[in-house]
Amino acid sequence: MKMQEVEYKLKIETLEKVNKLTDENWRNLLDKQQIVSK
Repeated sequence: MKMQEVEYKLKIETLEKVNKLTDENWRNLLDKQQIVSK
C-alpha cells in the first residue's frame, strides 16, 4: 500500500513538471508568433 502511494505521488509530481514545461513552451511559441506578426 505504501509503495503505491509513493509511486502515485511521483507520477503526479512528474506530470506537474511536464505541464509546467509545456505551458512555458507554449508561451514562448506564442511570443515568437506575436513578434513575427508585428
